Amino acid sequence: METITNKIIGYLDSDENIWDDVDRARMALGLQVLIHNFIMISVILIIAQMVGILGEAVILLVAYGLLKITAGGIHFKKSVTCLLGTGVFVIAGVLASRQLIFLFVDYDFYDSIFCM
Repeated sequence: METITNKIIGYLDSDENIWDDVDRARMALGLQVLIHNFIMISVILIIAQMVGILGEAVILLVAYGLLKITAGGIHFKKSVTCLLGTGVFVIAGVLASRQLIFLFVDYDFYDSIFCM
């Protein structure tokens, strides 16, 4: 990912006059975070689509993102570990919630509301 960000920064600042070294480092970190998040969310949503839980996965990712912004959270040292941890959390969370709904939903009430 570092190689990609360095190429993008090199392209944007080809004559190396726009940013100093500190600004280049900030830009590189920001681009790495953006690329990492884009790849992570894309992979999770593609897997969720293949499993058939795309809608629930989007809702859980948004809720998880808002919670992580406000409360902080675990930060893994490697991008792959972050992808695996977040992916397992989202996919397992949706599948677990689908199992739990059958324990607490009154089937007659559910059928009368949603299956008219």
